[in-house]
Parts: sequence; structure tokens; C-alpha cells
Amino acid sequence: MYIESNQRFAQRSEDVRLLLTGFKDIYQSSKSLFSSWLTSVFLYLGALPFLLLMVWLRFRLKKIYPAKVFLNTKNYKELRSIYDNFTMWDEFTQRAKRVLTEERTSYILKFYINECIKTLALIFKYREALQEAFLTLDSATPNDRILKKRTETELWENRNLAYEFKI
Repeated sequence: MYIESNQRFAQRSEDVRLLLTGFKDIYQSSKSLFSSWLTSVFLYLGALPFLLLMVWLRFRLKKIYPAKVFLNTKNYKELRSIYDNFTMWDEFTQRAKRVLTEERTSYILKFYINECIKTLALIFKYREALQEAFLTLDSATPNDRILKKRTETELWENRNLAYEFKI
């Protein structure tokens, strides 16, 4: 399933999810095909390139996702859609932590999952920075008897999608 071109981030996230699901399937099928010992040897040999890839990915993510976010009228819609797309990573992280706590999970698989969780921690820091930036929009709103105070989230969820092309 491919998403519209203006939602490339969501498509990229879906591709990463499919890649990780594919790694899990490869591990389970190789474990059933070969012995557990032989599968562990191959996974240990593949750990170094994977570790280097994750370190490189974390380095790139630090550049892409800054610790502080500055909102303006030009980047609000883009940042808000990125923030909305980050919610799918919560479920993945919860599943990964559940797998880590299981006793039957092999140590090498725990290593791979820990590296993925460390990488996702950078994404969560960026999401928290976005959340703080959106909350600052609410704090500056004056309170009045005539006009009701509505939060940014409330306005975003109740927006009219029919006129989205004019924004």
C-alpha cells in the first residue's frame, strides 16, 4: 500500500516496519531450518554491521530531528502531520519491550531489539520537542468570557479537510 506523495514520512515508516517484520520472519525460519546454534553464529556475525548501521542511523537522526522545534505558519502543517505519524512507533516500542522481557528470547535478538529501541529514543525525543512546541501555542491563548479557549489539538482534530489544498 502506497500513501500519497505528500506523506513520504509515513511511507518510509511503513517500509521500516515491514523491514523489521521481515527480519523477524527470517530469524524464525532460519531457526526452524537450521539448528539454534548455527543460527546464533550467523546472527553474531551479522551483529557488527547491524551495530554500525544503527550508530550511523542515530547520527543521521540527530541531524534530521533537532532537540528544539520552532513553529511558524509555514512549517506548522508539515510538523503537525509528522507528529501525528509518530504515534505508530509507540505500539512497536511496546511490542519490542514485551519481547525483551520474555525469558525465551535469545540474547542476540535482545541485542538487536535494544539497538532499535535506542534509535527510536531519538525519534521520541523529537516527538516530545514537537509536543512542547504545540503546547506553547495553547499557553499564549487569552481567556475570555465571550470566546472559549480551545486547545491546539482540539482545533487540529476538528479542522475541515475539504479545504486542505488552500492551506
